[in-house]
Amino acid sequence: MVSHLWPSAGLLRPLAVACVVIVDASLVEVVAVRAGLWSWAEPGHLAVPVIGILGWGYFVFGAEIALMKQRPLAALLLGPLATHVLVLATWWGVFRWTLRGELGLASSFGVAALSLVALGFVLAARRRGGGIPLSTAAPRMIAAGLFFTLLVTTAPRDPYLWAHVASVAIPYLAATRFVASGHAVAYPHA
Repeated sequence: MVSHLWPSAGLLRPLAVACVVIVDASLVEVVAVRAGLWSWAEPGHLAVPVIGILGWGYFVFGAEIALMKQRPLAALLLGPLATHVLVLATWWGVFRWTLRGELGLASSFGVAALSLVALGFVLAARRRGGGIPLSTAAPRMIAAGLFFTLLVTTAPRDPYLWAHVASVAIPYLAATRFVASGHAVAYPHA
């Protein structure tokens, strides 16, 4: 996705990939926790501690550094190492002292603000001719469909959770190129 939206990321690529994974993790975590698939002892945004969401991005940040250097075996070491170091650093530097309770409405405003920033970035990338091809987005949409099904079946009337899911889904939909080479994508008829 980063290759399509920001092909010139260069040395910032690991950070960009980590940001994408953090956005995905925020969706996975809040829906899975609400569905009862797992739980956290520490509260936070929709019953998920912020550090629990960031941890996914920390792992991929380290792994992507190794992958950029074409060292896939090193990614197996650097991913967990980066996660360990960054979780400890952010826990003791930030989260041990702040953002410890249920974040409530403030976190929903924060997610909405981040969603607007993401949407602005996506629209700028689309204006430059970028975007995620449907062939790349389709498998992600199928996976997201699983979490949408969990959302509908376990939290049909939770406005905060629905707002969070929408704030993640809208930038992805805006980033997806539903047309290829100037022609509409043909869908089979039922």
